[in-house]
Amino acid sequence: MAIALYDLSVSCFLQTLGAVAGFMEKGIAHCRDNNIDPAEIVETRLFPDMAPFRFQIQSVAHHSFAAEFDSTACRDFTGTLTKIDWQNPHGYFYMDVKDANGELQVWALEATSRNGLQRIGVTLDYVKPGDTVKARCHRLRDGSNGCLLGFLKARDGTVKDWDGNNAPPPPDF
Repeated sequence: MAIALYDLSVSCFLQTLGAVAGFMEKGIAHCRDNNIDPAEIVETRLFPDMAPFRFQIQSVAHHSFAAEFDSTACRDFTGTLTKIDWQNPHGYFYMDVKDANGELQVWALEATSRNGLQRIGVTLDYVKPGDTVKARCHRLRDGSNGCLLGFLKARDGTVKDWDGNNAPPPPDF
């Protein structure tokens, strides 16, 4: 019997996020009981070369795929790129997509970092606003028009894994 990566990882992620939430609640109570401004703690660094505490907490939440995206709800769609933000830590691509009723919807697609995209051969001119592209991505859990971009087929017909893993495209894409 095959075991899905989702089944192995999501429970661990949820446990970690629950532990972090408990840790944060205890920290808030400690600050309240000892008349400490929480902002003081938020900017604290355990060592001079470490990022501040706020960054450590943001990193835990930010890197929990299951908290933001639905791994069971991939969506394929074709649309026109309207805006591209080549930024770190994640690139964002905006597309106009027609829904089943022909109504235009704007979708926000999150990709890996600019550096990660460069490593898989995505250059600044690989896609441009106005290009018609096909995308496969994981929907946001809240159902809004956004997703974590997996595969994208560019105007030249090439397909790349915009999640940065350089995985081969699925045969049905």
